[in-house]
Amino acid sequence: MTPYDLWLCYALGSGSGTVRALYEAMNREPIFAEILYHMNPEKRQRLLETALQDAGKSVRSDPEKRMKEAMTRDPDELYEKMVSRGIHAISLADPGYPRRLRMIPDPPFFLFYIGRLPVDDRPSCAIVGSRQFTAYGKEMAEYFAGNLGAAGIQVISGMASGIDGIAGRAALGAGGLSAAVLGSSVEFCYPKSNRDLYESLSQRGGILSEYPPGTEPVRGHFPARNRIISGLSDLVLVIEARKQSGTRITVDCALEQGREVYAVPGRVTDSTSSGCNELLRDGASPAIDARDLLETLLRTQVTDETLQIQKRQQERRNQTAKKERQADEAAPDERTRALMDSLQQKQKRLESLHRQKLAAMPKLDAALYGALDTSTPKSLTDVLEGVSGQLGRRISYSELAGCATLMSVRGEIRDIGFGKYIALR
Repeated sequence: MTPYDLWLCYALGSGSGTVRALYEAMNREPIFAEILYHMNPEKRQRLLETALQDAGKSVRSDPEKRMKEAMTRDPDELYEKMVSRGIHAISLADPGYPRRLRMIPDPPFFLFYIGRLPVDDRPSCAIVGSRQFTAYGKEMAEYFAGNLGAAGIQVISGMASGIDGIAGRAALGAGGLSAAVLGSSVEFCYPKSNRDLYESLSQRGGILSEYPPGTEPVRGHFPARNRIISGLSDLVLVIEARKQSGTRITVDCALEQGREVYAVPGRVTDSTSSGCNELLRDGASPAIDARDLLETLLRTQVTDETLQIQKRQQERRNQTAKKERQADEAAPDERTRALMDSLQQKQKRLESLHRQKLAAMPKLDAALYGALDTSTPKSLTDVLEGVSGQLGRRISYSELAGCATLMSVRGEIRDIGFGKYIALR
């Protein structure tokens, strides 16, 4: 995502089909947002009308009005503020956009996150349910989420009170991966009672939203976010839901997206399970054993033995990671010191070659190259001020982006995605 993408998100919204219509109308041009920002207002209005007509949407003056209002915001300042909060962003135009989400009928064009995005090549299961849960619901959420997490399945939820939060904690507690989709921007922990889960997801999972920084949680946002919960998943599991429940929205989204739906049966007399029992009556698959879900997600038969093997493998991965952390903290022995001396000599040779390479480059190229690191990715926004200071003049983001593109083509730096670069030496 570029600063201009972020500006466009504030102008038209991430979930708005208007952004996708504009992107298609401009032939999926990667810098379409920047072109729109600098475009003549009359021409932009005509393009908006054409894009909306082609997308089958009613033509209104509202999108152009909102874009004019957004022109008072500086894209670079918006982007710098977002990055300073530790928030990452990706757009539908980026190759790293989640594959599952890309395939649903109405994916958010922009996606903001803290932590990490769900992995495309690992199965995912959404676990949703009632905020007012019983001891039985808590037990089932911990059982299913814990077993799925231990088996390497990603658990997706809305981080709501009740079943959602219980499932997220259980998945992380089993050493698995979990992600939560919010009905606000990602810097808001909602509900506040889930602060511990929010912090854990920030460090060991992911917190996602289609809403840009500064968007507070409002009631109308939550139904829309449910399509993202199901869209990021291969299967949706419902645990304790009443007949009139917001969980039904997630189920409807899942069915529209072609996802499989499972429900945990409950007693006929329990109102907290009436929604689940109704889903089972209407054709949902009964969730009575974690192996059933694993077989569906992994498309292979799962026995008690393989389930235990998966748990032991996850435990070994956790132990290995712990030992590696302890080794990093331990004092170096003689062999380690010898290796460090060798690495230092190699680093000195690389630095000498680096200085020679800088001396042969044009000033702007050399300034950008010198500002980038070989291992830690940096965005152009991160280095813009430093490059300007080194050259003694103000460099625009567009000028720096053009320089970065040419240097990427020449193999001097590499675009790793998400608008970030590393130097190649």
